[in-house]
Amino acid sequence: MPSNPGAEVLASGLGAAITDTIFNPLEMLKVRVQTSDTTFQAAARAVYAKGGPWLLWTPGLQATWVRSFCVTGLRVGLYGPVKRAASGDAPTTSFATKFAVGGATGALSSALANPIDMVRTRVHAQVGLSTRYATTAAAALHVVRCEGGVTALWRGLGASAVRQVCLSGGQLASYDSAKQAARGTGVSESPPLHVACAALSGVVGQLCCMPADVIKVLHPSPHTPVAVAMHACGRSNEACIVGEGPQRPCMLHCYGHGRSMHGRSMHGRSMAEAVKSCNRR
Repeated sequence: MPSNPGAEVLASGLGAAITDTIFNPLEMLKVRVQTSDTTFQAAARAVYAKGGPWLLWTPGLQATWVRSFCVTGLRVGLYGPVKRAASGDAPTTSFATKFAVGGATGALSSALANPIDMVRTRVHAQVGLSTRYATTAAAALHVVRCEGGVTALWRGLGASAVRQVCLSGGQLASYDSAKQAARGTGVSESPPLHVACAALSGVVGQLCCMPADVIKVLHPSPHTPVAVAMHACGRSNEACIVGEGPQRPCMLHCYGHGRSMHGRSMHGRSMAEAVKSCNRR
């Protein structure tokens, strides 16, 4: 039975909002490492010393929640419907098709959410340093008023789109393919399978998009050319992988676990149904 794409987007966005809130400190520290000459451990110690757990968790949360629905909600929620439209009733789908579908939904989400990404990055980059933007809204207004108008909010869209294509394609295709391969060897649907596949997909997705991720963070600044941003591409691998490893299992676990409780494969149930199933437990 066809799923409702709107419900898929809403359910995946809600799941992402919860997990992104839990892992907001790692995202903030990743940006700090990418935008300054520091290490992951040093940045964590400095921020904690200045404001404790509150300063680690709260910066940019409003933008993070909006981004969860605009970015993750769209790219994950639309993956199933678009893949079904692309592959029809085929029992299996090639990795290339999965990557292309994931990349397409990722590109769409990045185009819509580039302003949110930009202002959240600005807020995260100042944590523990002198405060330039009092709120997320203040960061957005500063960009509009002082850096070229509304269109300035889409600065760096090219790098952002490339990042989302690589991340979404690698992450969703590897998760889908890993579960398909495991089931082919007789492994039954279970929480350990979902967690293992999701953790793998998080690392694969982040490794695919790492260079574009650093350029995306640095290039939206009018003072940072792409060439300079590219020199920082290997600097925050640790922070990114530490964040993606646990974050993807949290987000994707409901998707797989909800399906398994009703005896259906990943291709047969919607994200919305999966989240509802988890909530009933």
